Amino acid sequence: PKDLKEASEIRFYRTDALLSAGRSGEAIAALEKVLKEESDKTKRRESGATLLRLLSEKKNAESNQKFLEVSSEFLGQFPNDKLAPELEYSRIRIQNDKNALEEYITKYPARRESLEAAQDLLAEAVRNKDNARSITLADRFLKNRALLAEDKKGNFRKYLNSILARNVFAQTQEIESRGDFAGA
Repeated sequence: PKDLKEASEIRFYRTDALLSAGRSGEAIAALEKVLKEESDKTKRRESGATLLRLLSEKKNAESNQKFLEVSSEFLGQFPNDKLAPELEYSRIRIQNDKNALEEYITKYPARRESLEAAQDLLAEAVRNKDNARSITLADRFLKNRALLAEDKKGNFRKYLNSILARNVFAQTQEIESRGDFAGA
């Protein structure tokens, strides 16, 4: 047991030495081994967090795929970790999953990532000239107080209101064009 504990310590601190020496490829492999095989939960968590940070910095297809694998392992071991919401968001972004973005906003409305996701979803609907979706999203986001609390300057709220106001104006114009002035 003492030898196993010392071997564990050496393996754990070796990753720091590899990172300090600029050997990130070897450090990534060593960190992944600690995450998957280490018996000490604290060391697994710390190694996993470091590994995920390293992978998220790389920004290429290979590291994105590795990030998905490692984050899945990490979330499996530490589902309630404080990093879980951020990891979920990063995974959704890498996978470009629009439905999951909407679910994320519902699950974590008070996070800045949710505000970013809401802005992106709405921008996409507007860019695609999908008025029905734009209106639905604007209405849903305006009702989400926790989400709008992240909108510190209120610009997103103003934009949401403008989308709904334009819709009312367009409906009024349509009614008027039909000559139904009583309905307008």
